[in-house]
Parts: sequence; structure tokens; C-alpha cells
Amino acid sequence: MKKIIYSLFVILALSCTFVSCSDDDGDAPAPAGNPAEAAAGTYTGTWCRVLNNDTVRGEGTLTIAPTDSMYCADFTFEAPTLDLKASSVANIAFAGADGKSFSFNNTLGADGLGDFYGQITNGVATVKFSKEVRVGRKRNIYNFSFEGTK
Repeated sequence: MKKIIYSLFVILALSCTFVSCSDDDGDAPAPAGNPAEAAAGTYTGTWCRVLNNDTVRGEGTLTIAPTDSMYCADFTFEAPTLDLKASSVANIAFAGADGKSFSFNNTLGADGLGDFYGQITNGVATVKFSKEVRVGRKRNIYNFSFEGTK
């Protein structure tokens, strides 16, 4: 019995010597350039506003404009039918080696605008955030989402 266990242990130990991880040579380098300039433009699409299971949809835009800083951009959100007009600065970076995919986020919302995050993939921009709106003493927190193309 000891010989069988010993033999199995030796076989297991030898088989581990032939196992290795895959190469990392296939990783493409990050694209060169300013991601804010590459993503800049106006994306037109549909905004969705949710408050207490009440969903309202409307057409609108997301505008991205580069700033003086390489990995920052000005974001402007507009949807007239949803009473949405907000803007903020956010971080933006390439999200893929193709130079056409981006991710962005912000944790310093202004004018009641909460943290927002989003991405641009295959020319489609998506973003989500919350916005606080006070009506008298009541505080409403609207959840917004957007999907649109350039």
C-alpha cells in the first residue's frame, strides 16, 4: 500500500513540473494619445429617468469635451423632456487596445449630481448616475441612464 501511495505521489509531483501558465506576449500595448480627445463629441440617444418605479424616457445628448488635463473631460448631460441639464468633469481612459473603447467615472458630482460612470464601446456610449432634486422639504433622488451613438 505504501508503494502505491508513494508511486501516486511521485506521478503527481512529476506531472506538476510540466504545467505552466500561458504567455502574456499576446497583450497589446495601450493606445497612445489623449483618450478625452479621441472620445470627444456629442452622443445622441435615449435617457431613462427612474423615481420610485416610475420610469420616464426621453431623447437627449451626452457631450464629451477634452480639458487641459490628458485624462479628464467635461461631460454635459441634456434631456429637455426630463428636465435634465447637468455637467461635470470626469476621468476618462482607454478601455481597450483598439483606441475606440473608453471608460469614465466621477466621484465629485456638482449641483446634486451624484457619482457617475460609463463606457463607450463600439461607438455606443452608456452612462448611469443619480441626481438629487429638492422640491420644498422633500428630496427626490432620480436615477438616470443613457445609451446613444455619436
